[in-house]
Formats: sequence, C-alpha cells, structure tokens
Amino acid sequence: MNSDIDETLRTLEIFLNQESQKKRSPSESTKAPEINEKEAAASMLLLVVRFLFRQPSSEIKKLCLQKKRSEILASCVAKNLDFASVEKLALSQMTEDEKNFYRDFNANSPASFQPTTVTPTQPDVTAMPVTSAFYPTFFLALFLGVFGAHRFYTGKTKSGIVQLLTCGGLGVWCFIDIVTILLGKFKNKNGMAISNVNPKLTWSIFVICLIIGIASNGGHTAGDLSSGSGSASGSQFDPDPTGTWTAGDKNSVYSRLTVGSSGTFSFETVDFTGDVKGGYSGTWEMNGKSIHFEWGGGGADSGSCSGRKTGQNRLVFGSTTFSR
Repeated sequence: MNSDIDETLRTLEIFLNQESQKKRSPSESTKAPEINEKEAAASMLLLVVRFLFRQPSSEIKKLCLQKKRSEILASCVAKNLDFASVEKLALSQMTEDEKNFYRDFNANSPASFQPTTVTPTQPDVTAMPVTSAFYPTFFLALFLGVFGAHRFYTGKTKSGIVQLLTCGGLGVWCFIDIVTILLGKFKNKNGMAISNVNPKLTWSIFVICLIIGIASNGGHTAGDLSSGSGSASGSQFDPDPTGTWTAGDKNSVYSRLTVGSSGTFSFETVDFTGDVKGGYSGTWEMNGKSIHFEWGGGGADSGSCSGRKTGQNRLVFGSTTFSR
C-alpha cells in the first residue's frame, strides 16, 4: 500500500507541475503579493482535491489528501495566511462532488489536520539576558554602590535614591547587589537580567578588591591601636615628682609641698599673704606610682605618710589632693 501511495503522490506532483505551467501568465505578476499567495494556496488545494477525487482507491486518496493538505496548511502558517479563507476560496471553485469528497475527508480526519488559527508567539523579554550593560553596572556597584549609582544606571531610580540616603543600606545592600550582579541575576527596570559576560575575570576583580579593602581597614586599625598605645605611653605618669605642689584655697590657708631632686622635701602651711605658719621637712622615696615621705629623723616629731601620683600633675594623700 505504501508503494501505491508513493506512486499516487508522484503522479500528483507531475499533475501539479503541469497545471502550474499552464496557469502562468504575465498579468499574474502585477497582482498584490498577498493575493497571489492566497490564490496560489487555494489553487493548489483545489488541484489536489480535483486530482485525488478521480483516483479509484478511497483509502489511498484520503491518505494522500491528508499529506498534501497538511503541507499546504504548513505553508500558509509560514506565510502568515489565514488557512480558513484559503480553504473557502478553494471550495468555491469545486464541483459539488469534489466538495462532498473534501468535506467527508474533513469530518473523518484527525483534529491535528483541521484548520487552525496560529497566533505568533512573542519572546519573553524578561527571560532574555542583557550583556551590553554588565561592565558599567558592575564597576558602578563596586566603586559607587553605596551611593546607588548602579541602580540609577539601570533605571531603578527609586531604589537608587533609597541606597543613596542609606549609604547602600549601610553597605550590606550594596554588597548583596554586587554578588547578584556577579551571578548574572541583577535585573534592570524592565525586568531583564543583566548577564555576567566574564564571570572568571569579574569574580577575580571583586575578590581582589575585597582583600585590599580588608587589608586596608586592618592597617588603619593597627595604626590606630599603635597610635593609641603611643599616646598612652606618652601620657603615663612622670616618675619624677620634683617641683612645688599645693593643696587648698590660696585665698585662705593652704598647704605647700616642695619636692626636691636630691630626695628631700619640705611641707609648709601658708596663709593668703604668703606667710609660713609652720611646717616640717624630710626625705621622700618613689616606688612606681607611690611616693613615701618621712620626717623628724626618728624623734618625737617624726612621722611618715604615703601618697600616690595619679597623673602628670596630681598627688593624692588620703582625701587631700596636691597639684602643680
């Protein structure tokens, strides 16, 4: 049966070529291209039906019609022609017997061979990656991301303003954006993903910048600590307490302590006129921050006391504080 079908189809092709040669005319080229294509498709369908209608085997001619009709339908779809109108034009030129033969074929043919309206599908623009904007977006995010520069560039003005006011979400939002850009998932205002055109290079740049930033901050921290340590060292108490120290109100009676560099000291009570009202003298010894005074040489008026130095210009003895 397959050989019979093939033979019938070969004969049909010869018939169609002959009819095509007969119907060519100079005036046909002056018609509108759309009308020519529609009429050509209708004429092809008409000739197929007319040829196969005359064939003796009912099964073979229906199978051949099914094949040729599907070819004509596919051609109409490719040319954006309405197959229903093509079919209607062909039917208008058929005899009643030919129409009945074609209608009987349609009624018994598979649903996939019925006339269909094909709607061209539009590409999903949100799924189409954008590559031309990647490098500007990446470098703007890397160096000016805390100001939302990459979001302004990609048309996301509102979120860009928020990033500008929050310093890139205190850096966290900006960091997330950079990683998203590197993964090729960052989208512009139209919802189109910006594809990473060179992941190996851009990830390397990001890691290097990250290491430099961490190292730089570490250096600043170490420098600050060193500076702080130097300041602390410079602000440590002076172990030499020599000099004149006073305690009390100089407009009234106050105490005056004179510490000499030779290890001796003198303590005096002075009034607001500068007159010395009394005092004593002795020796002193420094031990760390503590200073120890002794006077009287072991006699009846001898004594001792200890104090400590709490700053460059502060000596504390119990509740009494001397300054110089």
